[in-house]
Amino acid sequence: MTFIVNKIPAVKETDTHLFVAGDFNNWDPGHVAFEFQKQNDGSWQLSKSLSKGAYNFKITRGSWQK
Repeated sequence: MTFIVNKIPAVKETDTHLFVAGDFNNWDPGHVAFEFQKQNDGSWQLSKSLSKGAYNFKITRGSWQK
C-alpha cells in the first residue's frame, strides 16, 4: 500500500516529519517504521506491505497533539 500526502497545512517548524498511525500499527502516532519521506515534488510518500483488507488510519506529525 502506498500512502501519498500531496499537501499539508503550513507549519512553523522547518524540520517536519509525517507519520501514519492506524489499526495496522496499534495506532502508534510516531513509529519510525511508518514515517513518510518527502519527495522532490513536495509530496510525502510511504509504502508498506499490508495484508489485504480495510484499514482505519490518521496522519500525524509524530504525536496525537500534532
